Amino acid sequence: LDKIVLPQDQLLLSHWPENDSAYQNWGVYPELKNPRGEYQQWFVVAAKGNPAIKSVIEQVLVNIDRYNSGIHRVGKPAVIRVTGPIAFSKAIERKLDEGNHRIIESECAGFKYRMAPDQRHRVLLRNHYTTLAGPLVHQTGLNKLLSSCFHGLRWALKRIR
Repeated sequence: LDKIVLPQDQLLLSHWPENDSAYQNWGVYPELKNPRGEYQQWFVVAAKGNPAIKSVIEQVLVNIDRYNSGIHRVGKPAVIRVTGPIAFSKAIERKLDEGNHRIIESECAGFKYRMAPDQRHRVLLRNHYTTLAGPLVHQTGLNKLLSSCFHGLRWALKRIR
């Protein structure tokens, strides 16, 4: 790690490789302004008390508290928006000007993203986020009612189109 993390580094960030067909179009979402898409969150290298990482934690807690399946969706899309790479990247973007960060190419720096062969990690991890179908957060009261209304409205709009 001494060869990767420099003494002045407060936060290392990376996007998915642009010229690697294995990761083509990974992490590119319309909600994100950066044309390279999400900041990878499979590794986190940050100094203690980093304001960007603090922002991520705070934003994810707010997202969970305000979760609405009609807005944030359910299953994998909800995970990506509420607690995953979209939430991570948006929170990081808001704080980039406050700390010393460096953009690296993770694979060139020595970090290697690996999954089990042939998507076996989905079998090994029975509740893998890509297999989820229901709401990400259990909803009660007014939030449950609002979610039902949003689902109905979304269904009606799809039928009209």
